[in-house]
Amino acid sequence: MSPKEKTRIDHIASLKRDLFKNYDKEVIPMMKEDEPVNLAVSPTVIYMDMDDKGVINLHMWVRLMWKDERLAWNPEEYGGVGQLNLPNSKIWMPDVICFNGLNPEATGLDKAFDSGRRQTPVLVYASGDCTIVTSSMEVKVQCTDEEFANWPWGEYDAKVTFGSWTYKGREIKLSAGEGSWSFDNSNMVPNSPFYITVNSFKSDPLDVKTYGTEDEYMSLDYKFKVQRRYRITETGKESNPDPVPEFKPTQQ
Repeated sequence: MSPKEKTRIDHIASLKRDLFKNYDKEVIPMMKEDEPVNLAVSPTVIYMDMDDKGVINLHMWVRLMWKDERLAWNPEEYGGVGQLNLPNSKIWMPDVICFNGLNPEATGLDKAFDSGRRQTPVLVYASGDCTIVTSSMEVKVQCTDEEFANWPWGEYDAKVTFGSWTYKGREIKLSAGEGSWSFDNSNMVPNSPFYITVNSFKSDPLDVKTYGTEDEYMSLDYKFKVQRRYRITETGKESNPDPVPEFKPTQQ
């Protein structure tokens, strides 16, 4: 290698210097006043349980996808580098929360992105597209069912609502990732005590409210039904005597 030949590390160092020379992470990446940031949210549930007070405990991953044109570059100018893994504290991040979350981790996804371990990196592509996925996070919500018929074996209503805490619809345009109306439950732990039934995610989760103002506020209101798969008693495992089929994403 000649003394003047740059390594990949050199190219990445140059790229980062150029990207962050005038970058302000406190400013939302709206390039024009009438063009909101498109933010897609994709929740994945991997485990679920519910106590006798109707509190549902979900373990989830949540993927956020948006574009920050200030972080775009031409790979040919940087040795073919087409992707960076950046600490999420270095760039603007959407302030997505679970509106009906009962626990601190759910009421601010930033806690899931930095939970005392190494920060979850943001994947930033040369196009300016950004993707981040939480590590496994716990989301507790209150079951919305009013009757709790046939407890503990019945089928019960539930919902989880995600949205920006401070940005209006004209600043962040929210959407369900890949147009899906549902959670991804393909990675659900097989022995999860509760599961999502087939009678779930029957409508577009996108909800827009004005709260009596001229501004629109957007959220994703995922409505679904849950049922107990089994319980552990003094005599061992007792399975649900009348289970409803489990939801599959292709069924929405």
